[in-house]
Amino acid sequence: MTLKRNNFRTPYFTALFRAIKQQLSAKEITIYEAVDEVVPYKEQLFSQFKKEILTNKKPYFRLFAAWCLGKAQLPKSKTILESAYFRENDNNTRANIVWAYLGLENHRQQMYSHFLRDPYFLIRLIALKNIRAKNEATAKLPIRMFLNKREHPLVRIEAIRKAYLFRDNKHYLLKIIGDFLLNSNDLTETAAGLRSIGKLRNNLSLRTLVEFYQKRGKLLMNHQALALEFCYAISELNESAAYDTLRRLYLKNPEKIVKYGIIEALAVGGGPGSLEALKLIYKKETNARIKQFIETLIENTELTVV
Repeated sequence: MTLKRNNFRTPYFTALFRAIKQQLSAKEITIYEAVDEVVPYKEQLFSQFKKEILTNKKPYFRLFAAWCLGKAQLPKSKTILESAYFRENDNNTRANIVWAYLGLENHRQQMYSHFLRDPYFLIRLIALKNIRAKNEATAKLPIRMFLNKREHPLVRIEAIRKAYLFRDNKHYLLKIIGDFLLNSNDLTETAAGLRSIGKLRNNLSLRTLVEFYQKRGKLLMNHQALALEFCYAISELNESAAYDTLRRLYLKNPEKIVKYGIIEALAVGGGPGSLEALKLIYKKETNARIKQFIETLIENTELTVV
């Protein structure tokens, strides 16, 4: 149903909204289509959105109203969505309210304190995924609260990826994540942890990675994706000792994709010891194409010798 944008009175817009709801209820249109139909009249229909999200007895229509308020991007949507979040008792609808709220340009950072502690895991996950920088909420929270065994795996993984956002200092974070990785059997969690250690760029980052390599090196040999994440983490550190660790991993890993990852990590680092490590790898390598790749990198990258 499409109406021309004229100066209709309120009853026309009320009738439009009612008709869209009927089509949505009868599954004649999708929720995406319904939102696209009503949002162009967001100013005229705002009171309908508000009434729907706060008073409708059916969760699906409250969810629909949340989407409308989020996409409308009206300054007054913020207060309504906040109020709806605190009174909503349906988990899926509450999660969609949070998703709509965090899509607002004027949402309040303080609300993260509530979202990150919400009992429904999906809301905690949505909040973590939407955080781009340390804010008032994360600065007060310890990462350990997301790493317990009762936490949903997806939330744990996202918390590990965003470790730098939490209140803990980097030394403590490295210890927590390092200990967690030594005991985790989840490959996705392990990959996220390795990358997070590299991003922290602390003077203990390399020691944490080397300890992981020494105790769980076989895991890197058996899983290409993990080995590549390990390479990425090492390349972030630009330390001489890191290059020797990569060289040893290279000599023990026969997978070509991992070898290429290690070679690129050495070249990207470009710090002391990287050229020496590449030359040692070059001498041991028997594959002509890989040797040519190493030659090209040495020629086109500024590398130094210790």
